Amino acid sequence: MLKRHAAWRGGSALDGLTGLSLSGTVTTAGLQGVTRAWLAVGPDDVRRYRQADELGPVHEETGAAELGGWSRTMSGQIETLSREQADEALNAAALMLGRLPRGARPRVGAAEDVDGRACVPVAADAGRQLYELLIDRMDGALCGVRVSAPGESRTVLYSDWRWVDGVRMPFHQAVDDSDDNNDGHIAIDRLTVNPALDDAVFARPAAVQVVRFDPGRTDSGWLDFELFSQRRLFIPVTIQGQTVDAMLDSGAEVTVVDRAFAEKIGLVGQGGVTAIGTGGSETVSIAPGFDVRLGGAELKGVTVAVMDLSPITQALGRPVPVLLGKEMMNQAITDIDFAARRIRLVAPDAFAPPPGTIELPLTPVNGLRALPVVIEDGPTVMAMFDLGNGTPIALFPGYAAQARLTEGRRVSAVMAGGVGGAAPAVLFNLNSLSIGGHVFESVPATVRGEGVWAREDAAANVGMPILSRFRLMIDFGGDRLFLQPGPDMARPLARDRSGLNTIVRDGKRVVRFVAPGSPAEAGGWKAGDVIVDIDGGGIDPENHWGEAAAGRTVTLTLEGGERRALTLADYF
Repeated sequence: MLKRHAAWRGGSALDGLTGLSLSGTVTTAGLQGVTRAWLAVGPDDVRRYRQADELGPVHEETGAAELGGWSRTMSGQIETLSREQADEALNAAALMLGRLPRGARPRVGAAEDVDGRACVPVAADAGRQLYELLIDRMDGALCGVRVSAPGESRTVLYSDWRWVDGVRMPFHQAVDDSDDNNDGHIAIDRLTVNPALDDAVFARPAAVQVVRFDPGRTDSGWLDFELFSQRRLFIPVTIQGQTVDAMLDSGAEVTVVDRAFAEKIGLVGQGGVTAIGTGGSETVSIAPGFDVRLGGAELKGVTVAVMDLSPITQALGRPVPVLLGKEMMNQAITDIDFAARRIRLVAPDAFAPPPGTIELPLTPVNGLRALPVVIEDGPTVMAMFDLGNGTPIALFPGYAAQARLTEGRRVSAVMAGGVGGAAPAVLFNLNSLSIGGHVFESVPATVRGEGVWAREDAAANVGMPILSRFRLMIDFGGDRLFLQPGPDMARPLARDRSGLNTIVRDGKRVVRFVAPGSPAEAGGWKAGDVIVDIDGGGIDPENHWGEAAAGRTVTLTLEGGERRALTLADYF
């Protein structure tokens, strides 16, 4: 099938291809704009690749080569791609030329109907992805290509084939993505075979300086922050003259603005792009030109996502007008002193780590960062670094199954989530977790299987209850993290002993989930029960009564006046 396609495509002219450049119009996610791409081609693969897309407020760019790559974020910052990401970009680009990943062993599947044609999938695995050429069984034409991985799939169907210097090339692409928001069309208006492509075409571009310090300053100055519920970090920021508290989330690839707050300040989003969050997926609009002041520093011209953050507000019991993403960590050292409840941004060339710090690598993993950890007596593995995760550690299902971590343990469940909603997760206890040589014992852990958790590029996601034990000096631009042990490293980690998972609504706590095997389940609690008072103290989101010592009895008053006694106990 591969030989038949090569012959149909141009034979020796295809084999002798050294490069390609193209441009055209693209329509997707409610946006329309232009796309451009350049490929440097070797005898059997794509050696270098660059693609630039401009769709209204969304300007993104990717460059990949055999030794790595880079990407331009929507705000114009330049990030290093992981080797896996660079390989995936090269492999996907090669499919349009009828080439599977170099060294892969192709296999042939059963014919599929593609617009009335019998097209045979010729597939090969590389890394976590499956690459497929859909080749017409009769004449060897390339019907389309498909790239898939666990939980995702993208099919591109080709048409409007034209001869260009002896090689057949498709001038129309129809994209069918497992995420419907990413469906679309690409119409090529210019395509050149074997163009002169020098190194400058593929060079890493200069970044837009998003983080800016006031004249004469090299840092923002210290800003006091609130550690809400001991799990969420809120920073006072100024946006269009209004001071609001923004929640810091290193696991957010872009800053997110609540839709109601955006309307209040006149920020208008465009399009409908899918954001994959810890609770699933959500459709967001995109808005450029967002400025955020943090003391003596400013994030200037950030392109943000606009979406409804009210589910997160309800889950936390506190307004979340803005989720500050990784933009400030990309271009400044973010120094978080949890013991003193203060934070500052420092220019990288003006920063020196204080004595007694530990330096760890922060490895780029699909747009975010991961650090090395040791889970119990296992080997060193990579865990996502996530200041937006309110749990000590969330294990990815692939690693949890491979390491058989839940076998032989007392297991329960918890409702967990974030952007995109909430879903039940397995809840159990790890014996230990080690970071930077510091060992935490008896660590509450979850295993989630939806959204961003269904991944194989890391073992886990480490969150605030662990990270906040250190002073953190975060340098995404330098791919490194400095840790300084805090004063309460030995304090036991908090754990729930009630089994009630609630959200705050109209000043009341509404039960949304009851943990199996918990005191709450034994007491007959049900989802939908409404709590109006806890031990005579009303409803206070900062009252962590469920984390009190085992054996304590708490009196809960329900809507309607019923009072229930709940005795706390360890249940996982």
